[in-house]
Amino acid sequence: LIGIYVSQWVGHFQGAIPTEVTVPKAFLQAHATKDGVWARLHVLEGCLTFFDDVTGAQSLLPPGIHSCIFPSRKHHIAPEGQVRFFVEFCRLDYP
Repeated sequence: LIGIYVSQWVGHFQGAIPTEVTVPKAFLQAHATKDGVWARLHVLEGCLTFFDDVTGAQSLLPPGIHSCIFPSRKHHIAPEGQVRFFVEFCRLDYP
């Protein structure tokens, strides 16, 4: 996100805190956010692999590293052992 600061993001929904056992099945297969909705993936414990299904890129996310999920972009995740995480859905707050 060139030129867009995290402080301009307004969180408008935070989901539950899933684990490797309770992760929604939809998260494990290709899905996308709605138009205009960004998401930040927050890993609290353990690790997740994030897959960008458009580019084929994948990233291992430990605690403290947040993945930026672009609006309408297909992606999915895979838990790597025990994990706790949540997804924060955001929109940009333009002045």
